Amino acid sequence: MKLGRIVSVMFMLLLFSLLSALAQEQPPSLENHQFYGTVYWDKSAVAPVSVIAKIGGQSFSSVIQKSTCGKETCSGTYGSNAANILRVQAATGASIEFYLDTVKLPITSLYEAGEVTVLDLNVATFPIEKPGCIADWKCGSWSSCTAGKQTRSCIDQNKCNPDKLTQKETQSCGTAVKETSEIVDCSYQWDCSSWSVCTNSLQTRACARSDDCDAQFAAGAVLAVIEYPAPVESQSCVVGLAGSLPLKTAGVSTPPTKITEPSTPKVEPSGISIWLYVGIVVIVLGLIGLWLALRRKSAVPPEY
Repeated sequence: MKLGRIVSVMFMLLLFSLLSALAQEQPPSLENHQFYGTVYWDKSAVAPVSVIAKIGGQSFSSVIQKSTCGKETCSGTYGSNAANILRVQAATGASIEFYLDTVKLPITSLYEAGEVTVLDLNVATFPIEKPGCIADWKCGSWSSCTAGKQTRSCIDQNKCNPDKLTQKETQSCGTAVKETSEIVDCSYQWDCSSWSVCTNSLQTRACARSDDCDAQFAAGAVLAVIEYPAPVESQSCVVGLAGSLPLKTAGVSTPPTKITEPSTPKVEPSGISIWLYVGIVVIVLGLIGLWLALRRKSAVPPEY
């Protein structure tokens, strides 16, 4: 009987310990906000090494990889593969700050668990170069013919040149076009000066047209004109890094692009704790079996 009581006490203690462990142990949080994108910088500048996200006293980083350079600018990607994802963990709504190495950028983003955000960082003073990029213009319908001309708007779906993302086309129509005429067009040409020195987080430049498309169209020398919008002449900049940032271009803030589905599957918790629980359950079952065997033995009356 004494042995049975000891086994009973051991069983109760082990069961209590198991329940306490299950109640107290919290699995590691899998929630995070992921960021990835492309970094652009001047070829003449020191190449940045990593993108860093800071929130409170915590830092999360991703190395800039796959660097390529054109004539004036270079680019590299971060957070684009499973071993280099920029994962941030924080409280919902917390403000995330971003750095290129040790230089703080004028960009923040709010933490949202489960979100994946495309965040491109442009610190180049020259137009972004995309070697081999071919513009893919998607145009709307031509407007009705008015006063001998009609217009339509187009967008470059490949975004090859940031200064030429959209264009407006104007062409002669109706009686202004002769049946034997060839369609000859003229494109706007913008010439810009170099960006000024970064002062009070702002730099400027001057841009002016160098073509005479409007005059040629009015004279009938060309039958179509392709208009490009004027390039931006002011942009935010960071002391220590030449260039602009897409969220602050021309003083207009644009939120980062968000993707609703994560780019990589979530990592499951480690299986070590599961095997620990299995071992504890086996021990408990063994003690129960021993306890029942002892009870049966003590219940058998002695023979005389």
